[in-house]
Amino acid sequence: MKYLKLFENFNTKYLGQCDRIRKLPGGEELWHKLIANEVRITKEEFLSKVDIKTFLDEDETIEDFTGTDKDTYYAKSIVDGVVYYFFMTYGFEFIWKTIS
Repeated sequence: MKYLKLFENFNTKYLGQCDRIRKLPGGEELWHKLIANEVRITKEEFLSKVDIKTFLDEDETIEDFTGTDKDTYYAKSIVDGVVYYFFMTYGFEFIWKTIS
């Protein structure tokens, strides 16, 4: 079952969009650390670490979501020993946290 095997490798949880996270207690500090520690990664690496299908609408792709934004990028960030993945598009970061 190749399909099932792909999804067994995801160990991340979607935390939310940056503007919402920043309003939570400690969220502003977390967001600043995420940005300060970001390392740009490829879209392929990002998609191999994050189950994007749980984030997108049923038939939507990441390309549909990011549209024509030429400034879209994908990143990995380590904050206080925890690995986060996010992508930025249209001025917003969409953030996942690695869980164990």
